[in-house]
Amino acid sequence: MIRRVFPFFTLLLMAVGMGAAVSPSNAHAQSQLAQDLCLARWEWISDKEQGDFWRGPFPDNLLGVLDLRSLPQQGSLGPIADGWGLFSYAQPMGSTGMICYGNDLDVGISTAQADTLALVLGKNIGDFRSRTPRSLIREILVIHADPTGQNFWKPLWSNPQKNQKITLGGFGLIYDQPIDESSVAFQKTLEIIQSDYRRLKAEGMDLTTLQKTTGFHCLDFFKRDCLQGDLDKLLPSEFRSDGFLKPSTTIGDTFVEATTNTNLESHTPTGPNAGTGWALMKAAAGEFLVLESSDKVSNVVIANNNIRSRMTDDLSSADHSAQATVTIAVNGTHGGVSVRCSAAADTCYFGRGKTNGIDIIDYQIFKVVTGTETELATVTGLTDIRSNNIMKLEVSGSDLELFAIDGATSRLTVSDTSITGNLQGGLYGRTNGTSRASWDDFEAADLGAAPTASRVVIIE
Repeated sequence: MIRRVFPFFTLLLMAVGMGAAVSPSNAHAQSQLAQDLCLARWEWISDKEQGDFWRGPFPDNLLGVLDLRSLPQQGSLGPIADGWGLFSYAQPMGSTGMICYGNDLDVGISTAQADTLALVLGKNIGDFRSRTPRSLIREILVIHADPTGQNFWKPLWSNPQKNQKITLGGFGLIYDQPIDESSVAFQKTLEIIQSDYRRLKAEGMDLTTLQKTTGFHCLDFFKRDCLQGDLDKLLPSEFRSDGFLKPSTTIGDTFVEATTNTNLESHTPTGPNAGTGWALMKAAAGEFLVLESSDKVSNVVIANNNIRSRMTDDLSSADHSAQATVTIAVNGTHGGVSVRCSAAADTCYFGRGKTNGIDIIDYQIFKVVTGTETELATVTGLTDIRSNNIMKLEVSGSDLELFAIDGATSRLTVSDTSITGNLQGGLYGRTNGTSRASWDDFEAADLGAAPTASRVVIIE
């Protein structure tokens, strides 16, 4: 067991960045047991191959992440970091200047340490009552979260039909308890739903779609069609007369073009459950091109340029999946799919595969908040197929999971509370300037309501 107790003043100096930074040297391995849990600022990366994004410090030893930033902080560009995260590591990190708690999540921490953490995260002295890292993580995620995400991190999504579970990479399952409809955790989730409802109304979402999302929540939380009492809990008071509809949505596109190459944003979707159209999130006109010769989407070869698009059709629930058959070249192209895409901003989660040498693939899950990317999870060095690799990204509550090869082989799991309520899926790509990725047979679908108990995973 590693235990470090720092005096309050030393912790406060380290919290504001006055510790010396010494980079550890061990190679990153996600299967390793965690040796440290540390509070630190996010690191801004400007990389020719991957783009500009936030990631956890010392990535070679990083096993898990928990983002403790507000949405405005997540949406801000670097290099100056605004906000904090909790990060788990494969080796002791006490020489790095971070605030570290060791590898025993049940070791006692002092009132001074808890108060320091509260001050660093923008709370008040005395706010944090827990006295172990394990209980503090849950308290931070539930009690002190902000359902709007505008002032603090969003709460953990909590469902009375499932145990509340938290898994942190390198530590494993650290929390597993039932909740009921009267719990603070569930009340916070209802506040998220109401906040999202108001936001989507303001963005102009049609009533039918909103009614389907309400119907999904009733099935998921209460295992029934909505009763008036359910609507009183789920809907903002000013919209309780909006009602509900049964949810059921699957949309897709086989990308058939009979006569000429067509910009994706001008293409009419084809095939079973065809959607109605596509919109660009981060791309110039024509950077996604539907090829007449192959009936696939390809990205135009522009070096070191991330591009994203979304299908303009709404699903019935923010708990959904997106998948496509993806082909990526050997020399540095990226391809993947996205979920919870906003119709009003460049905001989504995306999962991607990228080549790391011939027939070596790294998989990653990112989030994008108003155009700013944050790396959430990475697994490296897999010898998966590069051609016709069926990639599927699934999001349920605070859980995300990336599948590959056949759309069913799990490659990466992560938890993030930031992006909620959005109902569209899409595509992601990047090229190194000499080769392309391609996509075929896109599909997005609602997840089944009221599933069996599931995990809340930060990084596995």
